[in-house]
Amino acid sequence: MIRKYNFDICGIEEMTSAQSADFVSTLTEYTYIGYGRNNGKENSNGGSGEQTGLIFKKDRYNLLDSGRIFLSNTPTVASKLASSTFNRMVTWVKLEDINTSKVFFFFATHFDNPITQTGINTRSAQADIAITQVQAIAGTDPLFFVGDFNCEPDEPAYTKLSAVWSDAYTSSETPIQGGYEVNVAGSLNDILYGGEGYTYTGLYSSSDSYPKRIDYVLFSSDKITAKSYNAPNETRGLTTYPSDHLPVVTECVLKN
Repeated sequence: MIRKYNFDICGIEEMTSAQSADFVSTLTEYTYIGYGRNNGKENSNGGSGEQTGLIFKKDRYNLLDSGRIFLSNTPTVASKLASSTFNRMVTWVKLEDINTSKVFFFFATHFDNPITQTGINTRSAQADIAITQVQAIAGTDPLFFVGDFNCEPDEPAYTKLSAVWSDAYTSSETPIQGGYEVNVAGSLNDILYGGEGYTYTGLYSSSDSYPKRIDYVLFSSDKITAKSYNAPNETRGLTTYPSDHLPVVTECVLKN
């Protein structure tokens, strides 16, 4: 999927150490940055636990800086909010476009997942922390904030995030493509244009199986324009999907 859509940059959530090794050895045209949520260490330096990671093309971008923060009251050390199921984090890079010398930030995250009221409240608190920390790191530079936010558009977390940054789904200059919708019989149908564009399939969960839109590409709208949005619904010829989430593919342009 990464090679088919020729991503320049991609946020990757729920990466295991074995999977990250495959990404590093197989996707040699990309640099992989990831940190283990258990200890906060980088993938290449003993990172433990599920990783929040990202990749970017080596021949397109110079890495100027990178890091991670935890979505907790102590963001610099491996930790979590008391109500959070796991340590949750944001991984980031500061990149320079080799072709244009433009500099921007790219943040990738994975918010807490329970669909209970506690989960909703936790994600709202994580959104507050993320907004403060991301803005402090990026300053006035253009930024993208992407990932599995585990919150639907009617949740407080999304309301807070979308008040600060634009959502490529709602601001794309061309009609959205891909995603799921659910018909009256409850079955899944691929959609071409419009509709709900669900990104979470729910196909592999017994406790949370209803499709929904919880994966976002957010960006600073005063500095970036979203040209297109696509959540491609395809199995790449296999009998199952590469993930229980559809990838969110956007084409964006830095203004000026």
